[in-house]
Amino acid sequence: MARTKAFNQELVLDMALQLFWKKGYFDTSIQDLVDELGINRGSLYDTFGGKKELFYSSFELHLKENIMFLDEFLCSKDNVKDGIHEFFEIVIRTSVKDKKNKGCFIVNTTMELIPSDMKVEEMVTKYRKDLIEIFRKHLEIGKKKGVISKNLDIAIVSSSLYTILTGMRVTAKTTNDSGELQDILNIILAIME
Repeated sequence: MARTKAFNQELVLDMALQLFWKKGYFDTSIQDLVDELGINRGSLYDTFGGKKELFYSSFELHLKENIMFLDEFLCSKDNVKDGIHEFFEIVIRTSVKDKKNKGCFIVNTTMELIPSDMKVEEMVTKYRKDLIEIFRKHLEIGKKKGVISKNLDIAIVSSSLYTILTGMRVTAKTTNDSGELQDILNIILAIME
Protein backbone atom coordinates (compact mmCIF):
# COMPACT_ATOMS: atom_id res chain seq x y z
CA MET A 1 0.00 0.00 0.00
CA ALA A 2 1.38 3.41 -1.03
CA ARG A 3 2.05 5.96 1.72
CA THR A 4 0.12 9.20 1.50
CA LYS A 5 2.07 12.40 1.66
CA ALA A 6 1.68 14.12 5.02
CA PHE A 7 2.19 17.65 3.68
CA ASN A 8 0.41 20.20 1.51
CA GLN A 9 2.46 20.57 -1.69
CA GLU A 10 1.30 24.13 -2.42
CA LEU A 11 2.21 25.21 1.11
CA VAL A 12 5.62 23.55 0.74
CA LEU A 13 6.14 25.37 -2.57
CA ASP A 14 5.31 28.68 -0.92
CA MET A 15 7.64 27.98 2.01
CA ALA A 16 10.42 27.00 -0.41
CA LEU A 17 9.82 30.17 -2.41
CA GLN A 18 10.15 32.29 0.74
CA LEU A 19 13.47 30.60 1.56
CA PHE A 20 14.81 30.96 -2.01
CA TRP A 21 13.66 34.60 -1.96
CA LYS A 22 15.50 35.25 1.30
CA LYS A 23 18.74 33.43 0.49
CA GLY A 24 18.84 33.13 -3.30
CA TYR A 25 19.03 29.90 -5.26
CA PHE A 26 22.74 29.18 -4.86
CA ASP A 27 22.92 30.00 -1.14
CA THR A 28 19.96 27.73 -0.30
CA SER A 29 21.13 24.20 0.46
CA ILE A 30 19.12 20.99 0.49
CA GLN A 31 19.60 20.93 4.27
CA ASP A 32 18.18 24.47 4.50
CA LEU A 33 15.12 23.26 2.59
CA VAL A 34 14.71 20.14 4.74
CA ASP A 35 14.96 22.25 7.91
CA GLU A 36 12.66 25.02 6.70
CA LEU A 37 10.02 22.83 5.07
CA GLY A 38 9.88 20.22 7.80
CA ILE A 39 9.97 17.32 5.35
CA ASN A 40 12.66 14.72 4.99
CA ARG A 41 15.07 14.49 2.07
CA GLY A 42 13.36 11.41 0.68
CA SER A 43 9.99 13.13 0.49
CA LEU A 44 11.58 16.20 -1.04
CA TYR A 45 13.28 14.15 -3.77
CA ASP A 46 10.27 11.84 -4.30
CA THR A 47 7.81 14.71 -4.62
CA PHE A 48 9.81 17.46 -6.29
CA GLY A 49 12.88 15.75 -7.77
CA GLY A 50 15.47 17.83 -5.94
CA LYS A 51 16.47 21.41 -5.22
CA LYS A 52 16.42 22.64 -8.81
CA GLU A 53 13.03 21.11 -9.58
CA LEU A 54 11.59 22.44 -6.32
CA PHE A 55 12.90 25.88 -7.24
CA TYR A 56 11.37 25.69 -10.73
CA SER A 57 8.00 24.64 -9.31
CA SER A 58 7.93 27.37 -6.66
CA PHE A 59 9.13 30.02 -9.13
CA GLU A 60 6.54 29.00 -11.72
CA LEU A 61 3.77 29.17 -9.09
CA HIS A 62 4.94 32.67 -8.12
CA LEU A 63 4.93 33.83 -11.75
CA LYS A 64 1.41 32.47 -12.32
CA GLU A 65 0.12 34.11 -9.14
CA ASN A 66 1.57 37.49 -10.17
CA ILE A 67 0.04 37.25 -13.64
CA MET A 68 -3.35 36.30 -12.20
CA PHE A 69 -3.20 39.11 -9.64
CA LEU A 70 -2.48 41.80 -12.23
CA ASP A 71 -5.19 40.61 -14.62
CA GLU A 72 -7.84 40.22 -11.90
CA PHE A 73 -6.87 43.56 -10.35
CA LEU A 74 -7.21 45.45 -13.64
CA CYS A 75 -10.43 43.57 -14.49
CA SER A 76 -11.92 44.85 -11.22
CA LYS A 77 -11.38 48.50 -12.23
CA ASP A 78 -13.74 50.52 -14.43
CA ASN A 79 -10.97 52.89 -15.51
CA VAL A 80 -7.72 51.27 -16.65
CA LYS A 81 -5.68 54.42 -15.95
CA ASP A 82 -6.92 54.42 -12.36
CA GLY A 83 -6.28 50.68 -12.15
CA ILE A 84 -2.69 50.99 -13.38
CA HIS A 85 -2.16 53.93 -11.02
CA GLU A 86 -3.47 51.88 -8.06
CA PHE A 87 -1.40 48.85 -9.07
CA PHE A 88 1.82 50.86 -9.09
CA GLU A 89 0.83 52.48 -5.77
CA ILE A 90 0.66 48.95 -4.33
CA VAL A 91 4.13 48.22 -5.75
CA ILE A 92 5.46 51.38 -4.09
CA ARG A 93 3.81 50.62 -0.74
CA THR A 94 5.01 47.02 -0.60
CA SER A 95 8.51 48.02 -1.70
CA VAL A 96 8.85 50.73 0.94
CA LYS A 97 7.46 48.43 3.67
CA ASP A 98 9.97 45.66 2.78
CA LYS A 99 12.13 46.02 5.91
CA LYS A 100 14.22 42.99 4.95
CA ASN A 101 14.95 44.60 1.57
CA LYS A 102 14.25 41.31 -0.23
CA GLY A 103 13.24 43.12 -3.38
CA CYS A 104 11.33 41.40 -6.14
CA PHE A 105 11.81 37.64 -6.29
CA ILE A 106 11.50 37.66 -10.07
CA VAL A 107 14.09 40.41 -10.52
CA ASN A 108 16.42 38.73 -8.00
CA THR A 109 16.11 35.39 -9.79
CA THR A 110 16.66 36.99 -13.18
CA MET A 111 19.87 38.61 -11.96
CA GLU A 112 21.11 35.45 -10.22
CA LEU A 113 20.27 32.76 -12.78
CA ILE A 114 20.10 34.31 -16.25
CA PRO A 115 21.86 33.66 -18.63
CA SER A 116 23.20 30.44 -17.10
CA ASP A 117 19.80 28.75 -16.59
CA MET A 118 17.83 28.38 -19.82
CA LYS A 119 14.66 27.15 -18.09
CA VAL A 120 14.52 30.22 -15.84
CA GLU A 121 15.20 32.40 -18.86
CA GLU A 122 12.27 30.79 -20.71
CA MET A 123 10.01 31.24 -17.69
CA VAL A 124 10.94 34.92 -17.23
CA THR A 125 10.60 35.59 -20.97
CA LYS A 126 7.10 34.09 -20.96
CA TYR A 127 6.22 36.05 -17.81
CA ARG A 128 7.35 39.28 -19.48
CA LYS A 129 5.23 38.56 -22.56
CA ASP A 130 2.22 37.63 -20.40
CA LEU A 131 2.42 40.83 -18.31
CA ILE A 132 2.83 42.99 -21.41
CA GLU A 133 -0.19 41.25 -22.93
CA ILE A 134 -2.28 41.95 -19.81
CA PHE A 135 -1.34 45.63 -19.93
CA ARG A 136 -2.08 45.70 -23.69
CA LYS A 137 -5.47 44.02 -23.28
CA HIS A 138 -6.60 46.44 -20.58
CA LEU A 139 -5.25 49.50 -22.39
CA GLU A 140 -7.19 48.42 -25.51
CA ILE A 141 -10.34 48.19 -23.38
CA GLY A 142 -9.57 51.66 -22.02
CA LYS A 143 -9.12 52.98 -25.56
CA LYS A 144 -12.54 51.57 -26.58
CA LYS A 145 -14.14 53.19 -23.51
CA GLY A 146 -12.50 56.52 -24.36
CA VAL A 147 -10.40 56.54 -21.18
CA ILE A 148 -7.16 56.16 -23.16
CA SER A 149 -6.24 58.42 -26.06
CA LYS A 150 -6.90 56.91 -29.48
CA ASN A 151 -3.40 58.09 -30.52
CA LEU A 152 -1.63 56.15 -27.77
CA ASP A 153 0.68 53.42 -29.10
CA ILE A 154 -0.60 50.58 -26.93
CA ALA A 155 2.26 48.20 -27.80
CA ILE A 156 4.96 50.69 -26.77
CA VAL A 157 3.12 51.76 -23.61
CA SER A 158 2.48 48.13 -22.56
CA SER A 159 6.14 47.24 -22.97
CA SER A 160 7.14 50.45 -21.18
CA LEU A 161 4.87 49.64 -18.24
CA TYR A 162 6.62 46.29 -17.80
CA THR A 163 10.05 47.92 -18.05
CA ILE A 164 9.11 50.65 -15.57
CA LEU A 165 7.66 48.06 -13.18
CA THR A 166 10.90 46.09 -13.26
CA GLY A 167 13.00 49.23 -12.92
CA MET A 168 10.88 50.42 -10.01
CA ARG A 169 11.44 47.12 -8.21
CA VAL A 170 15.20 47.37 -8.75
CA THR A 171 15.22 50.99 -7.58
CA ALA A 172 13.27 50.03 -4.46
CA LYS A 173 16.18 47.77 -3.42
CA THR A 174 18.40 50.81 -3.03
CA THR A 175 15.93 53.33 -1.61
CA ASN A 176 12.89 53.39 0.62
CA ASP A 177 12.11 56.93 -0.54
CA SER A 178 8.51 56.69 -1.68
CA GLY A 179 8.86 60.14 -3.25
CA GLU A 180 11.45 58.87 -5.71
CA LEU A 181 9.24 55.92 -6.58
CA GLN A 182 6.25 58.26 -6.87
CA ASP A 183 8.22 60.28 -9.45
CA ILE A 184 8.54 57.11 -11.52
CA LEU A 185 4.78 56.55 -11.17
CA ASN A 186 4.15 60.08 -12.44
CA ILE A 187 6.07 59.19 -15.61
CA ILE A 188 3.77 56.20 -16.07
CA LEU A 189 0.69 58.40 -15.72
CA ALA A 190 2.14 60.96 -18.12
CA ILE A 191 2.77 58.41 -20.89
CA MET A 192 -0.86 57.32 -20.72
CA GLU A 193 -2.16 60.85 -21.40
